Amino acid sequence: MKITIFSVSVFLVAICFGLDQNDSGLMQTNLTIVKNPKSQNIDKIQKRYTEINNKINKNLEEIDLDNVKAINFDILSFEDNCKTDKTGEKEQILIREYSHKLLLNYFNIIDKYMNKKYSSENSNFSSNVMPPPGDGISISGMSPNDINDPKRRAEYERLIEENKQRSKKINIQEILIIINENYSERAYKIVKEMSSDLKMKKNTEALIDNIIKDDERKKILLGILEIQEKKEITPERK
Repeated sequence: MKITIFSVSVFLVAICFGLDQNDSGLMQTNLTIVKNPKSQNIDKIQKRYTEINNKINKNLEEIDLDNVKAINFDILSFEDNCKTDKTGEKEQILIREYSHKLLLNYFNIIDKYMNKKYSSENSNFSSNVMPPPGDGISISGMSPNDINDPKRRAEYERLIEENKQRSKKINIQEILIIINENYSERAYKIVKEMSSDLKMKKNTEALIDNIIKDDERKKILLGILEIQEKKEITPERK
């Protein structure tokens, strides 16, 4: 039996790469590519961040009450959902940075849709609507089907829908006010924490400047950094 260099080469390749011979006599490779668990976790973190950020941007175009509450939950649980027992220092830094970005971007929803002059005490809202005047029964909250006059019934249905939309707007305002208070407190702590290191301070300034769209909000957050900087520069009086 004559052994050629070619046959030896094929044999070695078969051993190294697990070549199988199929029915047609051709060799196929059965390679399994194993990704680094850390890179897989980073991909997962980036994917989750992108999903939530896309939701925020979508609600900047058109706000929805259920989405506003859901996004708030997503942001608050982002860090816990991304961390595992095997999460390394590099991944923790990335998770923290993404968490800060999401919080800052959510401020854009608050600043765009929250009415700063809104007061629940002055809303004068009632969940039920009185039917328009006319013949027949007129009871607040009654069914439109109980009104025989087609025009009066149609007008009553319009008033109910109008009141429904007003209810949504009020609910959104009250939710945004609560979230704004919570997020403002969190942002203050985060910005204050980030100002302790020069590099972190510059990164935080860049994040605020690039993400926050409302000038007043931007001024407030950047002002926190300036206050902390002055505290560090000014020596304590004895």
